[in-house]
Amino acid sequence: MICKRESLGIRGKVEIFRQTNGGWEKAYEKNNLVVNGGLELIVDHLKDISKPVLTHIAVGTGATPVTPSDTILETELLRKPIDDIDTIVNVLTAETLFENYEAIGLWKETGMFTQSSGGIMFNRVNIDFNKTTADIVKIKFTVTTSAT
Repeated sequence: MICKRESLGIRGKVEIFRQTNGGWEKAYEKNNLVVNGGLELIVDHLKDISKPVLTHIAVGTGATPVTPSDTILETELLRKPIDDIDTIVNVLTAETLFENYEAIGLWKETGMFTQSSGGIMFNRVNIDFNKTTADIVKIKFTVTTSAT
């Protein structure tokens, strides 16, 4: 008898868009890590649908490299409610708008969370994006699951 081993693959991506006169222009893109807390959250939902869901996106200035055991952003600047979250087949997308007066400075990290403070961090990614007072930006996270 041959046993086939199947596994679940989870890929994350963050995109940052700048608002321009013509609409939205992609300014940054990078893959991100679903941290241990995020993986545990996925598994917990298989057993208990009353577990917390993703509600906020945060940005920060911490530059420490991402590790699977991360539970917080190193230096959080601002955490905002997710404006739009949706799933289609095996893809989740979540977006939040940052106005020109919010979280000004050099963003070095971002992630999604289950609460407005504290909560479970789902993912974290080191980025390099300078947000100025001239920028209205949208952060879009995409999480894709697949059998590997």
